[in-house]
Amino acid sequence: MEKLYAPWFLFCLTAVLLIQIDSSPLTTDLFQNTDESTNSNRKRNTIDANVLSEQIQSRINCNFTISEKKLRCSGPSNVIECEGIQNLENVDNNFQYFAIEKLSIHSKIDKISLYPRTLGISNWLNTTLWSNDRFVTFSLYESDSIMDYGIKITQKNCFDNLIEFYKLSNFTTSINLIKNDMYKFKKDTIQIIGGVFFIN
Repeated sequence: MEKLYAPWFLFCLTAVLLIQIDSSPLTTDLFQNTDESTNSNRKRNTIDANVLSEQIQSRINCNFTISEKKLRCSGPSNVIECEGIQNLENVDNNFQYFAIEKLSIHSKIDKISLYPRTLGISNWLNTTLWSNDRFVTFSLYESDSIMDYGIKITQKNCFDNLIEFYKLSNFTTSINLIKNDMYKFKKDTIQIIGGVFFIN
């Protein structure tokens, strides 16, 4: 009986792990826009799978667990966790994915811009957009003087460590933002180092 049970247990455990990995948008190549992925699909198929896997692993991959009020980010060789508060109320979109903008290494940073993406749409929106008759800005920050939406880290030393953690990332890629002439704060393309995925 034990000989039959052990392989079946391993099979179930493997299946669960595969489901968890596949369900997380940060472990797949989601930073490509739809039209980019289509036009370059043939070319991308020629890329060695190990190279693509290495690029994904070198990103900053973060999960914010709402129930635990905790941000957990992993990089190529380290992991950091910070307690935080998510503020996405009163926004008229169901945002769960955010791209993290590349940081300036030599400047003082009081917040990190986040770029949202709605479910079912592979293009990214600007960090500042129009929602419920007002402009809202998404970021990751610590100071009480910043009134942005996104994630507020509750401890300054952890936020400072998070900044240094992000600065050490050697991964960058470009994403195109959906164009909308009404956004006076708009950009067309930005450099990012990874992303944040909100989970319950």
